[in-house]
Amino acid sequence: MSTYQCLTRDDRLKIASMRLFSPHQYRIAEQIGCSQSAISQDIARNSVDGIYDFKKAQELSNTRKIERSKPILMTKKSKAS
Repeated sequence: MSTYQCLTRDDRLKIASMRLFSPHQYRIAEQIGCSQSAISQDIARNSVDGIYDFKKAQELSNTRKIERSKPILMTKKSKAS
């Protein structure tokens, strides 16, 4: 894929259910329409105690998004306030 796309809750549900029947990540990636490495990374990042649960995976992803918010740069206008 040429552009980056975040995995959605539905994508994570598909990953969790497909892992039960097909452990091959490339097949899951084909079905979802993303790269195999994106599947691999999501499973590695969002598994809890070696188990990939789509609800917990989504919660972990949302938590990381909040924590990585960009810092506010000080500008002349904001310094004057």
